[in-house]
Amino acid sequence: MDQSALDVAINIGIDCGGWCPPGRLCENGLIPPHYSLEETPSDRSNSAPDIPRSLRTEWNVRDADATLILLPKGLGSDKGTEWTIECALQYQKQYLITDPFGKDTAIKIRSWLETIMVRVLNIAGPSENSYPGIGEQTRKLLTEALI
Repeated sequence: MDQSALDVAINIGIDCGGWCPPGRLCENGLIPPHYSLEETPSDRSNSAPDIPRSLRTEWNVRDADATLILLPKGLGSDKGTEWTIECALQYQKQYLITDPFGKDTAIKIRSWLETIMVRVLNIAGPSENSYPGIGEQTRKLLTEALI
């Protein structure tokens, strides 16, 4: 899902970047070098040592003005999503949790973005391994919401 969001940003000409785990490791191997991401010094935050990639999550929330969490209805949240929300609260960042498969989700996202001051948006959600099809839906949704 993360790479899908980056692909949309690149395709529509939005600057993108952020943090990734050491060695550019992801669930499917390595994050390709064309994504402008910086590696964190460790995989896990001291505040969330039991959550994989938690330092990357924390720093991406910290460095953004707001976070969009794409969470399919019925999936329930996992430790990573809960950590994302906890970081948003800790850093006093605005966030929106929405179903990427919802009927009016693109309109909801656009309306939310119009009501807040955001220069840097962090986008979070489950991986393709956790929710097959989330990557392609993220591409469609963000393309509709951001153009």
